[in-house]
Amino acid sequence: MTIRAGLCGITLMLTGGLCTAQEQARRDTSVVVRGLVETVQDQGGRTVAAILTLEAPLALPSGPVGALALAGDAQRFVASDQHFVQVTGMVGAPQVPAPGQPALPTLRVDRLREAEPQAMAHHTVNRTMNEYVLAGLALVPPRVGWRDTTGQLSGTRPTLLYTVANLGRVSLELLLPTRNLVCVAVTAAGRHAPNWVWAMEGSEAKVTLTVKIGGTFRATVPIPDEAMTAPGRYTVRATLCGLDEYAVETPLDVGG
Repeated sequence: MTIRAGLCGITLMLTGGLCTAQEQARRDTSVVVRGLVETVQDQGGRTVAAILTLEAPLALPSGPVGALALAGDAQRFVASDQHFVQVTGMVGAPQVPAPGQPALPTLRVDRLREAEPQAMAHHTVNRTMNEYVLAGLALVPPRVGWRDTTGQLSGTRPTLLYTVANLGRVSLELLLPTRNLVCVAVTAAGRHAPNWVWAMEGSEAKVTLTVKIGGTFRATVPIPDEAMTAPGRYTVRATLCGLDEYAVETPLDVGG
């Protein structure tokens, strides 16, 4: 009697035949990749998974992938949440990282360090002699395909990373004029009105953003399909709501 299973891509016999560690190692792939870490929480707020959205597709024997599930205890990646990183590790078999998430190839992390997206745009703000702020904006990935090789909508969506880094000599305290914290707009080339706008709401009537000396405020926003209605070039703009001096723009290329 034979039981067929996907483990190691072989047929398992009731009398034995389990794949060896050497066979599994040959199916693993050592890689160095860059991308954006985002953690996944359960209903109780506990971190149960960590996903790495890649800056560029990773070519695997099964086909290109745009994201990897970071293997192991997800708690170890909490400090890297919403950070862009470079990771060295081994790619393994796909797994479902958390309920409701699609199956993704896993990445066993050997080394992880902070990095900066290649296409990150910056804007400096000098409000006083002691206040020096660097606002940044990147899209991960910076280019997506509108349709895949079969002609279907690809489903690949970039994630926006907006940062406000306090490089000054004093703590930064910003009183925003509305209850919204981060405002995002996506506009197609040749158009004046945005295709899509979005705002991150705060919990108070007005929001005060505090960034300590040497600290960085980070926000990530997934760009949905309705923001990219056709192939072409788009302009993505992010800012602290009502404070246009913190606005940063970057292009988004959507392939055909």
